[in-house]
This record gives sequence, structure tokens and C-alpha cells, in this order.
Amino acid sequence: MKKEVLLKNNKKCCWYRKGFTLLELLVAIVIVGIISTIGYWSISKRLARERVSSAVYGLANEILNLKNRALLQNQRFGIRFVDNTTYSVFFIDATGTPQIMATRTLPDGVEFGIPGSISSCPEGITPDYGDGVSFPANTLTFLPIGTPTASGCVAINSPHATGAVIVRPMGDVAVYVYDKSKKVWIKK
Repeated sequence: MKKEVLLKNNKKCCWYRKGFTLLELLVAIVIVGIISTIGYWSISKRLARERVSSAVYGLANEILNLKNRALLQNQRFGIRFVDNTTYSVFFIDATGTPQIMATRTLPDGVEFGIPGSISSCPEGITPDYGDGVSFPANTLTFLPIGTPTASGCVAINSPHATGAVIVRPMGDVAVYVYDKSKKVWIKK
């Protein structure tokens, strides 16, 4: 037995639609796929920028902490950049031997370095070794009076973002991010 449906113009029809056609479903799937792809790339770029920002601010805080510990404990503290993703925090004991307190690793997809498209760190500092670190022997040490043995820059980057931590001669620390669209370093 067929059901009859009354249409707008009062004509009777013996069938009616129950659901969507295959074409309608395919169009909806394509639209959802395009929106998902755009969202994925947008979110992944944002996450990469956040990882770099987190690493830059974490490193700046670590450096400031070492400076403060050197002042408070009247002892030498430092940081050594081991490879492109790892650094060690240390103090120098009474015999002059560095004692490692902690070893830290940057987040996935983030490394020390400066991309080839950027000529130097902020404030005109050029990393000597191509690894984004301009401190001699990749080591920064704070004297008991809170001043660093050398000023310099540490650049941190990922495919979507670049940041830098600057340590000035008196131990001041500054954080910068690179604006790719304007091709300038911006102080934070």
C-alpha cells in the first residue's frame, strides 16, 4: 500500500522523499572536509607559535633564575646549550667543577637555531656557530655579582615561528619574536 502525500498545489503524489540523495551527501562531505583541512592547518600553525613562545619565555625565566641564584648564593651558575634541542643548568662548586642541576629539552618541533631567511638575532647579535647560540662554547655563566661572563643571544625556532632571548652585559634579559610579514624583531 502506497502512501499518498498532498503537495502545495493540491496534487496527490504516490511517493515522497525520505532522506538525502547521494549527491547531497557527497557535497556535504566535501564541504566538511575543506573546512576541517583549513582548521587543521590554522590550528597547527598556532600551536607551533605557542610552542616557540613557551620555549622562549621558559628559557628567559631559567636565565633570570640563574642570575638571581648567583646573587643570592654568592656562587657561579650557568647554562650550557648541549645540542639543538637540549640545555643543561649547572653551578660551579668550590673546586671549580661544573655540577649539573638539571637537563631540559625543548618541546617537539622546536629547536635552537636561526632560519636562513633571518640574518641575525635582535640587537644586531650574530650567532657564531649557526646553531642560534652566540655565547662562547655555547655556555652562559653568571658571576656571583649577577653579571654574565658574556652577553649574547639564543634563537629558538620552528617552521612557523622564531623567537630569541638576549642577555645583555649587565645581565638584563630581553625576549623577542620575529614577525615574518614585517621581517622585523619585536620586543615582548
